[in-house]
Amino acid sequence: MIKGIKLDEIFTLANLLSLIRLLFCFPVIYLIMVMDRAYSIRIITVIVLLIAASTDYLDGYFARKFNKVSELGKIIDPLADKALVGVIVLFLYIKGEISDFYITITLGRDLLIFLGGMFVSVKVGKVIPSDMVGKITVTVIGFFLLSVILKLEQYQNPIFLFFEYSSIALIFISFINYTVRGYKILRTNS
Repeated sequence: MIKGIKLDEIFTLANLLSLIRLLFCFPVIYLIMVMDRAYSIRIITVIVLLIAASTDYLDGYFARKFNKVSELGKIIDPLADKALVGVIVLFLYIKGEISDFYITITLGRDLLIFLGGMFVSVKVGKVIPSDMVGKITVTVIGFFLLSVILKLEQYQNPIFLFFEYSSIALIFISFINYTVRGYKILRTNS
């Protein structure tokens, strides 16, 4: 059980924004599945994803501004990130727009981080919070996925290639970073 989750920390603006981001998964699935009907649907999909992404930055801002950083928020925020990225990657894969390699490393990283985080939480009773490396990784993955949705790869666009290779590198770097952080927390609390 995770220690420190109090009832008054559940219903906060930051947690609400994270839950809203989680709910964005449903319209995103629909939009990705129909985006081949018209390029304008791809533009709408990008706009919806940018709105969803803004909740990621706003939830952290409001949590810090109103001093409402909570253990529940440390769970919901990265869970919403992983769910939204996972849905986008999965459905772009189903549509044939991303590779086997990319879906494997993206979802594999998130699954291993989730399981590792659960293990640490059970052992020490607290959540490993997101850090800047994780936030940068999710942001770069997001830009890569937006460039896929906009079909920038068709033109061998250097922006597309930059985000593709940067996101792959950051997926591995963030996984190593998270593993090291989890190990240190376990050693400190042993």
